[in-house]
Amino acid sequence: MPLKKGTQEVDTAELHRLPLEFGVVKAKGELTEGGGWGGGPAACAFDGRTDATSGQTAWIDPTAKKGAGSWIVFALTKNHACALTAYSLTSAGDPDTNDPCEWVLEASEDGKSWVQVDARKDVKFKARWQTQTFKTRWNVAARSWRLTVIRTRGGKQGTGLHLGELGLWVDKPAWMMLQAAESTKARAAATAKTQKGLDAKYKAKPVEDKGGGVKQKAACVACGAAGVCGGALACDAFCGTNICSSICKCLKCFRCVLCC
Repeated sequence: MPLKKGTQEVDTAELHRLPLEFGVVKAKGELTEGGGWGGGPAACAFDGRTDATSGQTAWIDPTAKKGAGSWIVFALTKNHACALTAYSLTSAGDPDTNDPCEWVLEASEDGKSWVQVDARKDVKFKARWQTQTFKTRWNVAARSWRLTVIRTRGGKQGTGLHLGELGLWVDKPAWMMLQAAESTKARAAATAKTQKGLDAKYKAKPVEDKGGGVKQKAACVACGAAGVCGGALACDAFCGTNICSSICKCLKCFRCVLCC
């Protein structure tokens, strides 16, 4: 029997979910053993297991009283920030009295100062393992996100807070964003190291007159460095300019240019 659809403010088919392996999960409370209901640890809210055939898991906070103050945090372990486009909550398989019905979602760059990106109240899940998707109201680049549940549907009638899944959705694949950030950083470091080595090895020196019309202190017209052109540094008799006759490239900037 298909699940009844709840709130679907965003079509996640065009989005990408932040994977569990890209971060760490913390929670105010979690059931680590004897969980029943297919789980308990906070990481279960991010493992994507909502299919009965593969096994369903849920985050369970048995310490929550009316759900008040129960929270869960997902923090990226990579040094990169991104903004959420949407987020989704999936109900667990136990009684709906343990479903969250009022919450606040916050984002943080440093894990200390938090900014609210969305808040909801009086939300109801009409089926077990039903997913509802919500659009964030503020786009804030962050490395951590915290969902604080203010109230569960059953209040005092519940046995804590139970949540099947918390999905965090972005426009681009997380691995692509993080890989791009790491590659850019690595390339910048490598370029700086290479440039430093070239500056030391090919320190500009005056060029001696070897005949043929080569000028003193000939310089590369691209980068201005003197005496660093490769090749024979001989005058081209056809055009009368000082050209790197064998390589035609400056060993500092690697551009194929004429020496003035």
